[in-house]
Amino acid sequence: MEPLSALSVATAVTQFLDFTGTIVSCTWKIYKSNPGDTEGNSDIRSITKSLTKINNELRQSINYPKLKYFSSQDEDIIKLGTRCNEIGGRLISALDRLQAQNKHQLWTSFRVALRTVWTQSELDTLYQTLESYRQQISMHVLVTSANKYHQQNLSEIQRICCKILKEVGKDVPWRRDIIDAIKRSYGQDPSDLKHTAPPAKLYKVIRSSDAKLIHRYLVQSLRFQEIDQRYEKIARAHQETFEWIFRPPSRFARWTDFPNWIKTEDHPLYWVTGKAGAGKSTLMRYISDHPQTRQALQSWAADSPLLTASFFFWNSGSEMQMSYEGLVRTLLYQILEQAPDLSPVVFPHRVETGILFGEHIFQQNGMSWTWEELLKACRIMMKEATKSSKIMLFLDGMDEFKGKPSDLIDFVTDLITPGVKICASSRPWIDFEDAFGHRPHLRLEDLTYNDIKHFVTSKMTANAGFKVLQQVDLDFSSQLIENVCVKSSGVFLWVFLVTGSLLTGLSEGERLSDLQKRVESLPVDLENLFWKILGDLDTWYFERASQLFQIVRASKNALTLQDMSFADEDDPEFAIKAPCRVLGRQEAVSRAELMRRRTNACCKGLLEANSSPIEDLPDVKVDYLHRTVKDFL
Repeated sequence: MEPLSALSVATAVTQFLDFTGTIVSCTWKIYKSNPGDTEGNSDIRSITKSLTKINNELRQSINYPKLKYFSSQDEDIIKLGTRCNEIGGRLISALDRLQAQNKHQLWTSFRVALRTVWTQSELDTLYQTLESYRQQISMHVLVTSANKYHQQNLSEIQRICCKILKEVGKDVPWRRDIIDAIKRSYGQDPSDLKHTAPPAKLYKVIRSSDAKLIHRYLVQSLRFQEIDQRYEKIARAHQETFEWIFRPPSRFARWTDFPNWIKTEDHPLYWVTGKAGAGKSTLMRYISDHPQTRQALQSWAADSPLLTASFFFWNSGSEMQMSYEGLVRTLLYQILEQAPDLSPVVFPHRVETGILFGEHIFQQNGMSWTWEELLKACRIMMKEATKSSKIMLFLDGMDEFKGKPSDLIDFVTDLITPGVKICASSRPWIDFEDAFGHRPHLRLEDLTYNDIKHFVTSKMTANAGFKVLQQVDLDFSSQLIENVCVKSSGVFLWVFLVTGSLLTGLSEGERLSDLQKRVESLPVDLENLFWKILGDLDTWYFERASQLFQIVRASKNALTLQDMSFADEDDPEFAIKAPCRVLGRQEAVSRAELMRRRTNACCKGLLEANSSPIEDLPDVKVDYLHRTVKDFL
């Protein structure tokens, strides 16, 4: 039967049930109006006439049109209409007897009147039957509307399905009944599906291409704009640094063999800790990207599929970059990208909705997530994935989480199950020391002296002015590098800033003794070093630097160079006075380049815009050099 014909029968059934349900209930009142003839009998005649008309219309809708094809859903509607028609015939016969036998009888309600021709038990049964039919027809209308959507794809039917989808998405008791009823319309018995594995149960009713589309919409809805931003911002390890992480530690080393930890099952978590600015995030990126990490993980996974995911907390970024939600959505996104068959297990309701109403329903209605749904999905994913796969998680900057460290520690600890390894990094706060200090770990500043020496040497010797000074006094120039390395105490950020200062001195023609005085005058700790950098600013730049720092601090998200160029305009009413016009690309690039130069000059590297091709400059983000700069300001 065509969907519209099925719906017309359902409409007639609904009209019948509304009318009969009301008169059979205890709410239809009958009152005396004139002696010799009750208004009750007058009402009964009117009721009989109306019921006869409605019942005839119902019978006609059942018999017309006669079509070749009837789905199981159509047949259910026809059977329900037929049963309602039979009840209508019985009620009409009862009404005829009622008028013939009780012309002068007075009743308080129609139900009381019916008790003169039917027993109380029969009336109760009739009322319950009508209520049951009412629920069934409501279900059939929903299911038929869904079928209607698939068959015709008309705009009005799409609107109906969207309404149904909103109801199906709610956590209501009858949601499961609707899903099962829709499955029956496809010729499936839900009871037969209870013992089928979830992916097969859900995907066997649709083409693989449709399943891929549903999976794609689900996964993309988990992704957020800044998901890769922090990872991409982290500096890559300088050439030939951090290579020691893949070598066995020496006999007297105070750190745990990292490759051996990966390959064995003894301990599920490895903790990377260190001072602020020691280079923990750079090391975490280096580890997560390195082929030797992958090779060791493959050895651990053996014949099992290997799934990896990483999240880099960033408390100078957006809410998503420092929150539970950002962490969980990232883990779900990255793992489901690698294991699409997990989608129907992790998000069964979402996948079922896509199967029943078409994947484009997600485009029309969008996709929003609740924290409860995300958390539940993450736990299911970790549990189901480890049944056949091994999982490696890299979690960087746990001290940059926006919340209590103990809460994050509990969450991470809950993720640890057989088949899961986690490499996590944080500053050596007491909470993290207590939770992870007894596990395999390393303290970064104790291990990077040679890396720092290599970094400083390569930067200084690449400078033409320093090469000249080496020719004048090789020993003194080597001692200068040594002094920087010792004074750094393993803090790479300090080394980066001091090396930049030395290179500035070299460009200004300073002698080796002048460079040595620079090193000696620079504070050892980062906070005082920041004060020193700002104190050396030309007074002309003080106000401008303050304005730039305040603009960045006031923004909830990282601003682009183009954004900053407008926010930093001299006229405070610039946004109001400026004419509305399209900004040409060349003008945008020019504004961005001027803003980049101004930021570098005023902020001395404490705010930075990553280097990019000139044409991409307007979209380059301006951010703090390091989390310690934000904390300082």
